[in-house]
Amino acid sequence: MDWQVATANTDAETRFEGSFSSGDLGAFLSEYEITSIIRDSPAEFDFQLSWQGSPEAFDVANLDGEMDWQLGQGYLNDVSDRGARLFSLLSLEGILRKLRFDFRDVFANGLFFTEFNGRFDIENGVVTTRNAKMDGSAGNMEISGTSNLVTDEIDYQLFYVPKVTSSLPVILAWMVNPPSGLAALLIDRMLQDAEVISRLEYKISGTIDEPVVEEVSRDSREVTIPVDEPPQEEGNDSNQDSATDSGTDDQPANPQGQPEDN
Repeated sequence: MDWQVATANTDAETRFEGSFSSGDLGAFLSEYEITSIIRDSPAEFDFQLSWQGSPEAFDVANLDGEMDWQLGQGYLNDVSDRGARLFSLLSLEGILRKLRFDFRDVFANGLFFTEFNGRFDIENGVVTTRNAKMDGSAGNMEISGTSNLVTDEIDYQLFYVPKVTSSLPVILAWMVNPPSGLAALLIDRMLQDAEVISRLEYKISGTIDEPVVEEVSRDSREVTIPVDEPPQEEGNDSNQDSATDSGTDDQPANPQGQPEDN
C-alpha cells in the first residue's frame, strides 16, 4: 500500500496493489461468514486500486483501478441461506437461477466450468467488464457490462452457447420438432465436440441484491447430420454372384442326351 500525502499541488491518494490466490474461493469466503455460489474453484486475483484520501478515508465513490481474475475448475450452485452475506460476482446468482429455470435437466446439479476469467476496470466506483468468459461443461458464456458500487445498479449483456455433446436436453428444448431418442443419440455420436447449434442472449438489470434476468434472443441454425451408409460385404456379394453365375453355366437350357419334348 502506498499513501501519497496531500501537498500544495496534489490531493492525498492511497494506492493499493497486489495479488490474492485461494485453493477454494468458496471455502475461503465462508471462513469470513460470506456466502458464495462459487464452489470447489481455485481463484487468482491481481489488482491495482486507488482512492482519494488516506487509507482510512476509503470511499467507494472514489475508487479507481483494475483487476484481473481467474477461477479454475469448479461449479456454481444455489445459496441455501438467503439471509447470508453474499459474495456477488457478475450477478451469477441471477444467471444460474434463469438457466436452471429454463433448462432444469442440464443445470439441476449446478453450472460446471473448467475456467472462468476476465478483467474489471473501475472508475469512480463503477466496475466495467468487457471480456468475462466461462468455459463450461454444458456451454460457453461471455459477459460484458457494468456494476455501480455506489448505487448497486447493474447492467450486463450475457451470451450463452451450448455444447452439443454435453447439453442435448438444452438443444432438444430449443428445437421446434424434437427428434426421437434415437435421433438424439445420433446427433450426440456424430457431432462430437461440435460447438454451436444455438445461442442465447440475456440482459441483466436491476440491482446487485435483486438482479433481473431477461431473455433477449435465441438463435438456432441447422446442422447437417452426416449419414453413414452401412458398408457392403463385398466378399459375400462376390460369392453370391459367383454361385449364381456358376449355377447358370452348369445348367444348360437343353442338356445333351435329353430328347426334346415334342
